[in-house]
Amino acid sequence: MFDGFTQDQLPELALVIALAATPALIWSYLIFKGRSTSRWILLLAFFLGTLTVLPLVFLYDYLFVYFPELNIYTLIETNTTEVHITALASLMVVGILEEFTKSGVVRLIDKTKIGIQTINDAVKYSILAGLGFAFVENIVYFYQIWQQSANIGEFLFPIIFRSIFTVCMHMVFSGIFGYFYGIAKFARPILETDLWLGESSWLVKWWAKFMGTDEPGAFKEITLWKGLFIAMVMHAAFDFALQFNQFFPVIFIVGGGFLYLLYLLAHKAGDIIFGASGGKTTMARKDVDVVLELLGMWTRDGRYKDVVDICQRLLMRDPDNKVVQLFQAKAMEGQKLANLESSVTSLFQSKNVDMEDKSLRTLVKQKVLMEMLKEKQTTLPATAIQPALVVGGPKMPSMPKPVPRQTDPSSPQ
Repeated sequence: MFDGFTQDQLPELALVIALAATPALIWSYLIFKGRSTSRWILLLAFFLGTLTVLPLVFLYDYLFVYFPELNIYTLIETNTTEVHITALASLMVVGILEEFTKSGVVRLIDKTKIGIQTINDAVKYSILAGLGFAFVENIVYFYQIWQQSANIGEFLFPIIFRSIFTVCMHMVFSGIFGYFYGIAKFARPILETDLWLGESSWLVKWWAKFMGTDEPGAFKEITLWKGLFIAMVMHAAFDFALQFNQFFPVIFIVGGGFLYLLYLLAHKAGDIIFGASGGKTTMARKDVDVVLELLGMWTRDGRYKDVVDICQRLLMRDPDNKVVQLFQAKAMEGQKLANLESSVTSLFQSKNVDMEDKSLRTLVKQKVLMEMLKEKQTTLPATAIQPALVVGGPKMPSMPKPVPRQTDPSSPQ
């Protein structure tokens, strides 16, 4: 990695480390400022992320060198002739290896006393693992660029580009896997909630039957591999575009990945503490099932406020019911999205236009009503209306005259 390194080059290495540390510090501050998570836990995730580079260094500098028959890149180059296919296959391997090693951080933390208590925890630790990996990778790349650059201009552009886009790429793609890891971690309550909502998956059922396991276990495995696959493919696409100096696709991939991560976080099941333990429920299981069925029906009908109210009452009696917590979180998110949709729709509607539409509808109704009355009058027989119109016809019975009220003679008449 640092072939031919001498003691005289220590100042250069120190400068390179400082340059690599700068974006790591800036990104850490921007993402996690004001968060309540312990800094020691965040530093641990970052440190473990830096160590994920070591397996790749061992793989590239030792295993592939001393055992060339295991070198995957050599096998790809010897079996393909198209340049683009060779590059894509090689970069797919890079994306698979890097994302797989980074994913080990959240898996390792989950096995410690710290654990993964929320979906947010899995996302945060994964992002920091990606940031730690990018920090060490930048040290290597910055040092190589420094050695090969003839002037400061050739050195400055790749430094800026990697500090912004490459670092962001590692964090975003690791965060995507972290989200799916969090979903897989809490597979049982999430899957049960989906079943009450009538959102069953044929793939989960088929995989559970094929592997001889239960549906939550199948859902967990499918979700883990789904997150890892998405991160690997996006990483390979980023490297492929960068390999051929396609900077606009690179920016598009990173930006799209960031928006996708925001979308996932906006639709996650809230910041629910799944690992907490508390009191026992005071409700019978059959009563809980009836309420859950009702919550599922109301959620599908969009009655989010009613769902939240029922969940709050139910959690007072059953505070550890994770399915009810998920229902409440989904309903609150659904209500937010409904309010947002209503606000956006109102921006494109003018009050004047709305009032004109209402006035127009009123006039149309009145016109139709008058036409109906007119048509009804013309269809009545003439004898029905003639006596009332001809002079000398039958007189209406006279009403009794009112008795005159006694008034003061001096009052005006």
